[in-house]
Amino acid sequence: CVPSDHHSNTKYCMASRLTSLYIVRQRCENRRSCVVPATDSGFGNSCVDVLYKRLLVTYWCGVSSHHDTLPSFADFPMSSASKACEGNSAKLSCPNERYVYVYSASFGRTGYFTCPHPSSYNTSCTSIHSLTEVRLACEGRQTCSIRASIDVFGDPCVKTNKYLLVRYVCVKHPPSVYVRRACQGDNAVLSCPNGRVIKINRANYGRTEMHPCGHLTRPFQRLPDLNCSASTSMGVVQSRCENRISCVVPATNIVFGDPCNGTHKYLIVYYGCNVPSKRDRMLSPSNVSLS
Repeated sequence: CVPSDHHSNTKYCMASRLTSLYIVRQRCENRRSCVVPATDSGFGNSCVDVLYKRLLVTYWCGVSSHHDTLPSFADFPMSSASKACEGNSAKLSCPNERYVYVYSASFGRTGYFTCPHPSSYNTSCTSIHSLTEVRLACEGRQTCSIRASIDVFGDPCVKTNKYLLVRYVCVKHPPSVYVRRACQGDNAVLSCPNGRVIKINRANYGRTEMHPCGHLTRPFQRLPDLNCSASTSMGVVQSRCENRISCVVPATNIVFGDPCNGTHKYLIVYYGCNVPSKRDRMLSPSNVSLS
């Protein structure tokens, strides 16, 4: 993938594991075939000084069921847009039985006329975390709100007033994989539509990446432990959420223990929504929320 005259400009470079896996799954999971553009606009520019990158995907082919129906891009109706000037919140919404699919997001500044402000020094400025953060907050929901703030996206251009611009469509089918994240001290809220129940795929309370939950806006905090995982993560989340329609999980040391003292942590959960079996209904007859 790297032209011979650009080998000197190579280094270890990887987009957020969350971004890569989530985007490929959204485009390909449970399909017979799919196309995934390997572009910075889709995955974010994880290393700005590297010109040539590659996308590597490992997958397997399974037997499909009648529940494995995901949205096709041909199903998309007219797209919508939401804008928020820095300090305000962008609001996304879809009608009943439609779900938000975010295909473009930019927090930064790319012109003078959107959210005009005296501090518009840099007009080539976009956070590489824009798409990931908006998808985390909104993907698969019918309504959502996300704050246009450096606490959420980091600060891509210091001393420049920024704004958030999101483009999205409302699709017929919810995603096959949901991802929810809660910063330490907040609650992760998991839910499934249409009477389906939660199936936890993966969960971690700790920290494995630098950016999430505003760490980069704390310049005087010591460098965090990026190899931080609570061994209780899966067990706690499964006990509170598995086979339920919705649940609330506090992202706190009291619930999970403290896997890395002095590091600001977050809880991240990957889950699917399954049609409940008779056994599931017997185990959780009321399917009420657990908080």
